[in-house]
Amino acid sequence: MGNMRPFLGATIGYIYGDSVKESFIARPEGGLKAFLSESTCLIVAVGYDFIFEDADEANDTFDEGVFNYRLGLGYRF
Repeated sequence: MGNMRPFLGATIGYIYGDSVKESFIARPEGGLKAFLSESTCLIVAVGYDFIFEDADEANDTFDEGVFNYRLGLGYRF
């Protein structure tokens, strides 16, 4: 694929603060990195975020998630 590199990934985190309901957040994601040089790349990705309070609720809330789209610039050093 030349200078193009597809990727798949997943993220899990925790949301907390005074103005939000504390809960977990997870995101499967995939995208493409297009290397402009040996150390710089353009990143295009899509992820699907969903929020849940415990593992039992994760399956129930998956259908209520939202897609997010990213366009970024990466640098390897």
